[in-house]
Amino acid sequence: MVMLVALSKSHTPLSAESVRAEFKTIYPRHFLSTGDDGSFVTEGPQLHMDAIVKSLVPGASGFFMIHSLPFPYADLSKLPGRIPDPALRQLACAQTSAMSVELVHTWAGADDAKRFVARAMACLAPADSVVLIEPGSGTAVAFDDAVRKRLAAGDMVF
Repeated sequence: MVMLVALSKSHTPLSAESVRAEFKTIYPRHFLSTGDDGSFVTEGPQLHMDAIVKSLVPGASGFFMIHSLPFPYADLSKLPGRIPDPALRQLACAQTSAMSVELVHTWAGADDAKRFVARAMACLAPADSVVLIEPGSGTAVAFDDAVRKRLAAGDMVF
């Protein structure tokens, strides 16, 4: 599983256009509104909550789902309540929204998908995100500026 979840107090509604605009800043010459490069963003099944992404960016390719949840991630998963560090667990359980980026399919290696997920999370996670969870391993870290910079560089952090 290649997925990251950022927990925050604020909900960021998604639209294909807003996600595409963010991706144009980190992947110049890709995610063109004309679709000429083969990469695209489209609305997901739940308006303002989901986006579907196809990335043909060299080194960051695959199909991905982005979810913006207007409710606590703890309502969906037991992971926040299982964080070993008591302070981080309490912080995670107090958050009221979540943003996730996950791999659906890749034709390249897992490293490509991990780079895309990391960079997408760095630019899409709300500014008030405080906890980052990697559901595949069940691990979590404080989501601070240093973590956001590592994600922006394509580092999965975990």
